[in-house]
Amino acid sequence: MPKIVSASEAKTRFGAIAERAAQPGQEVIVAYHGEPKVVIISYADYQRYAELREEARRQEALGILRTLRDAVRARNTDL
Repeated sequence: MPKIVSASEAKTRFGAIAERAAQPGQEVIVAYHGEPKVVIISYADYQRYAELREEARRQEALGILRTLRDAVRARNTDL
């Protein structure tokens, strides 16, 4: 379960909070006026997130290309 801290606590105790967040799976949510604003995660978790985001971007681009290919094929059935 992620730890939630206020922005002022994050500022005051950044070193300790960063140390906790550096452990994989130990994210820290920073809230401002009670509303979550940012998450501090380990670099290893960030790398996994970036890989998943890139994979999703590639899958979306592939889907667009397939749709375009199908549209071109539909227009050129006589070729």
